[in-house]
Amino acid sequence: MLVLGLAALLPARAASAVMRLTSGEWPPYFSEHLPEGGAAARIVVEAFAREGVQAELGFFPWRRALALARSDKWDGSAVWSRNAEREQDFLMSDPVMEVEYVLYCVKERPVAWKTVDDLARYRIGITDDYFYGDAFDAGVRQGRLAVQAVSSDEQNFRKLLAGRIDVFPMDRVVGMTLLRRLPPDEATRIVTDGKPLYRQTLRLLLNRRNAANAALMERFNRGLRSLRADGRMARYLREATGGVDSGVR
Repeated sequence: MLVLGLAALLPARAASAVMRLTSGEWPPYFSEHLPEGGAAARIVVEAFAREGVQAELGFFPWRRALALARSDKWDGSAVWSRNAEREQDFLMSDPVMEVEYVLYCVKERPVAWKTVDDLARYRIGITDDYFYGDAFDAGVRQGRLAVQAVSSDEQNFRKLLAGRIDVFPMDRVVGMTLLRRLPPDEATRIVTDGKPLYRQTLRLLLNRRNAANAALMERFNRGLRSLRADGRMARYLREATGGVDSGVR
């Protein structure tokens, strides 16, 4: 685990509140190996800072990140899609970012599909606690889709290359970022047809059990609106993609 904070961004009138938030590896948006924890981490911390609140991010495997955010040891987690189960435990912020999932496969084993149901004939890799859309989730629950879950996106790319799965849904930009870390002879084998499987907005979660979090969420949303209004949010995300088209408009 690494804890990152941007205390230097706080104004002189900084409040005593310190938000302890969990997150996970999802470069270029979140990573303990990137400056300021990645583009989305920077947005989260700066949004709080504009309201005089210091925020710290601890990086964990995603499943543990969510479990810790449900405990009393951490205040929340960044960032997640909205679903009914999470809304029982967490307050949800305004959207921090929007992402688009596409399907990755190896070019010698192309995947032909038009709808989620067409994926039933393939072995599908997924990452623990990620949400891939209502249609995909229903296919898994009803046993129509054969999925294999692992704890990281990198593991799924390795399984693709080894022929242990046929297809892997993943955010377009994160996928391209991770491909750049592979040896060229491996990276060139992994391709996507670019068709969107699912689009979603991602939000900050704060634990509902802490009564103070409702007011802190309001402050976060104000800071987020300020970052959006002055163009910094869009700039941070644009810089993070490194020229990769996110597919989101």
